Amino acid sequence: MQLDPTIRKQLLANNPFSFSAAGDPRENDYPDVEGIDQEVTQSISQLIEQKQKQPGIPRAAIVLGETGSGKTHMIGRLIKAGSKGKPPFSFAYLQPFIDPNCAFRYLLKEIVSNLYSTSYSNEKYSQIDYVSGQIIAKVLFKVAERYSDDKIFKIARTFQASPLKALKRKYTPKDREKLLQLTKNFLKDNHDELNVNFLHVLRQYFFFEEKRRAARHWFMGKAIDQEDCELLGIRDYRSTQTPEAAEEEARQILLSLDLILNTYGDRPLIVFFDQLENLTTKEQLGKFNQLLQFFCDRTRAMMPISFFRGDEWNDNFRVNLDHQIVTRLEGNEFLLKGCTQNQAKEIIRSRLDMVLSGIQRPDSLYPFSVDAKEFERVIDHQVKSPRDVINRANQLLFSITEIDIEVDTPHQVLAKTFSNKIAKILANFDHFEPDEGRLTLALQLYLNNRPENAGYTVEQLDESLEKIKFIDLVGRLRSIDGSVYKVAFLIDVELHFRTVGASLRRGIALMQKKEKNRAVFIRDMRCPFPELPKWPATNQRLQEIEDAGGSKIFLDTEAAAHWYALALLKFDVEAGDVSCEDGTSITRPQFNAFIRDCLNGKAFPAFAKLDDYLKAIPDGSSKKAAEAKPKKKATSPPKSTPPSKHEQPDNPPVTKPSSEEIAQMAGEILKQIPVRMLKADLLVDKLSEKHSINTDKLLHLLEDYHEQFTLIRATDHTIIKLK
Repeated sequence: MQLDPTIRKQLLANNPFSFSAAGDPRENDYPDVEGIDQEVTQSISQLIEQKQKQPGIPRAAIVLGETGSGKTHMIGRLIKAGSKGKPPFSFAYLQPFIDPNCAFRYLLKEIVSNLYSTSYSNEKYSQIDYVSGQIIAKVLFKVAERYSDDKIFKIARTFQASPLKALKRKYTPKDREKLLQLTKNFLKDNHDELNVNFLHVLRQYFFFEEKRRAARHWFMGKAIDQEDCELLGIRDYRSTQTPEAAEEEARQILLSLDLILNTYGDRPLIVFFDQLENLTTKEQLGKFNQLLQFFCDRTRAMMPISFFRGDEWNDNFRVNLDHQIVTRLEGNEFLLKGCTQNQAKEIIRSRLDMVLSGIQRPDSLYPFSVDAKEFERVIDHQVKSPRDVINRANQLLFSITEIDIEVDTPHQVLAKTFSNKIAKILANFDHFEPDEGRLTLALQLYLNNRPENAGYTVEQLDESLEKIKFIDLVGRLRSIDGSVYKVAFLIDVELHFRTVGASLRRGIALMQKKEKNRAVFIRDMRCPFPELPKWPATNQRLQEIEDAGGSKIFLDTEAAAHWYALALLKFDVEAGDVSCEDGTSITRPQFNAFIRDCLNGKAFPAFAKLDDYLKAIPDGSSKKAAEAKPKKKATSPPKSTPPSKHEQPDNPPVTKPSSEEIAQMAGEILKQIPVRMLKADLLVDKLSEKHSINTDKLLHLLEDYHEQFTLIRATDHTIIKLK
């Protein structure tokens, strides 16, 4: 068939049926055919309306659909409806957490990030900004009522209608101090269950524009640096928190956030869980169960909606979640049924319109209409899902137009999807907060799939090689000449010198164990690593790693996007969201082969420094070069730029204090911790900034001070509590 050359050229350049991945539901890449699963859309919208009207009633839902049925697209449709107020809701879109020990911190980070990145109305304010304006307005209404002040009434009404005006207003120091106290009294009187630190930081956010960046980081659960702690007027305690304490604090902040949103917000917060097929371990499933219990039992403004493949729900989740949670979820179970023949035609018509808009055609289904009989047969033949329709349309397009295009191989499909994902991350980088878990996953995927000619062989890569805290991965690598060595990978997104320094100390300790041991420090550059004179001891430790033959890799925006894209592409593959043009889903072995055959430092500079370093380790050139350098005497920073008062100076003196002095110092440290307890290894970290002592010696020493300390022994650690 002779096809119109203009249409042929356009279809060759922009084939709307060349399908690769489900995409990000927050972005509308393709037109929506509203009739598909309209009943499900309406039922979920009604459920959201019920949540808004009756927040005290726990609600949760699941949406089941097979691969390609439109689960992620359904999230996008609901988000779009919510942005138009049909019904109104704010949302958090969550892909799977990786480390179950950080699940509540991940949940907090993603919810706060989503609340900030989503704007409402023409004023472009976030839900955080909205509730802030409402609280300030409530306080002013009380003041105006007390003093019968019409001027304050007018200001309060303005803030109530336009929340951003409350945040942008320039307050005099005197008025600001009054409002800080009035707001504190108002919130404490009405909500005494609010987390004390949350209340304090929230008020700083209200009235100090220069503090909002630090406040946002604090809300997300980050251990902000000492300067930001001082800026907010809050104690520096997160840098020494145990993981258990950090998880519990994340829960408490989520509850405080829920209370504020429920009382002063104008819409519920819907939490969409997508691509849950990636939760496979017993620990991950158990933590997901805890998250659902938290939403169902403790929150009022939040409602989770989880999206599953039907087989995954029945085989893995239904049998592993608590019966009570399963019952609640299945009480609001929605099944995606696919599309009718007319809806299939509308999918095709809308995609053709997207790329052929403005080009004259015989009809809206051209060029498919030239062989109407075959078109009807193909579209009517066992159509199961929107993805099935798209794949069939793609195959038919090649056939009826005689376009001679080779079908993409799995490698080509993955390459296009990977490239597209990188571009989307770069276009919306704020949606992708620095994430240690995803960087670790990307590193695992990359190193576990190295080709034979990589210049090194990864024989083992996991945490079991060296069970050292703050070390994310340890690899046993073999060089071309047969040498075997260990490499500790320290992946870091922390903001506080103490947590960063602790990570570096662990790397140094591993390198000191054996001459061939190495350490690689990897950091997302959005998390600053201040140069001297700031962070003097931490900078010194990083230099020690490099001098001993280790390496540092600071990921700039472009490189970080590649690493995050690799981790997120793995989520897509596991969820069945990447498919070839014949409709078959990309498998995990095909994904691994793509990484092995296509991803390397030469083709992708984002991985170049990692590859170059791992290939160069065996000859010891970097270490020998460091040893060959003349040693410099330690010099003090210039007097005009004194070292940070928050950090110990470089190369702190090692002394041998008495047992009494160590016990006294341990007590002083624990007094600074809200719960007056720390894991023994964390306490050793703080003590070792001035004195040399290991965990076993400290525990043995403190046994003689049982009147001051309680030692709580667990299977793999000991907690030291100050009485």
